[in-house]
Amino acid sequence: CLNNMGINYEIQNILPKAITAYNESLKIAKALKDSTSIYESMINLGLLNAKSKKYNLALYDINEAINYFERQKDKANMALCYENLSFISTDFSRHEESIFYSNKALALFISLKDESKIAACYYNLSVNYLLNDEIEKAEIYVRKAKAIIDKFEFKEELAIKIYIQIAEVEIEKNHFLEAESNLKSALHLCTVSGANENMTTIYASFLNLYAKSGEYDKYSKIKGKA
Repeated sequence: CLNNMGINYEIQNILPKAITAYNESLKIAKALKDSTSIYESMINLGLLNAKSKKYNLALYDINEAINYFERQKDKANMALCYENLSFISTDFSRHEESIFYSNKALALFISLKDESKIAACYYNLSVNYLLNDEIEKAEIYVRKAKAIIDKFEFKEELAIKIYIQIAEVEIEKNHFLEAESNLKSALHLCTVSGANENMTTIYASFLNLYAKSGEYDKYSKIKGKA
């Protein structure tokens, strides 16, 4: 219950309350000597500490969790640990490191046949390859992610991120019409789903597109909305 409370606070970006909830959950798990719950709480605390820019503490939490779940041969929680390490590495611009952890998470999610998480790993790999100026690899992985979301019904947030990422790859390749089409798809999904937290990113990508394509009238119109 406290872990779920922490997750809700984290979604709302109320980080101090999220940390308090996770720490309370950790205390209860320790009192009950519930090892699995202890290390699941440490996964949550690790990602939250990363958001608070406490990099070393975040690594400590998640590496402790990995050590435990590896001993238990718990593939699902191992995969979450590696996925979180990839997120942390991305946040600190350690793109090669993020790619390494994403691939470890991907292998586990493939063995678990978790299509949503596989798509998320492909997306994260694409993001880091693009940030590492490896455009062709970025395109390969985002197309793989797109193929999965086209096949299965997943929550809109992942689909929105994938459309934005495809657009960013197309912008780098000077494929401006394709980029615009994907950003319009992302914007439509945002509108119908109410996922307004993605609007800022979409408008930033539109500005990037129109600045590079030289479409300054469109740039001015979007800038008024951004």
